[in-house]
Amino acid sequence: IVGAVFLRAMSQSSNVTFAADQRNTATSLAESQMEYVKSLPFAGSYAPDTIPAVYPGYSASIVAADAASRDTNIQLITVTIIFQSVPLMTLEDCKVKR
Repeated sequence: IVGAVFLRAMSQSSNVTFAADQRNTATSLAESQMEYVKSLPFAGSYAPDTIPAVYPGYSASIVAADAASRDTNIQLITVTIIFQSVPLMTLEDCKVKR
């Protein structure tokens, strides 16, 4: 019984560690994608930067929308990081036309 309890605890610990690693990776990738978009010239839409091969299963989606209906010089950028078809992290920030 003690062994079964120990194995179950180890399994749950492993799952928690894996989920934390996924979240940290998604956060890092989202921040990287946002910096990439901010470095690009102002445009109506943006394609994600290439995600390094060391992160298999991860992809990014980027949506740009006018932040205010009367001001088309400010965009709300939404970066979503997806792992195996499951959205893990969404990051929003503004981009200003300069």
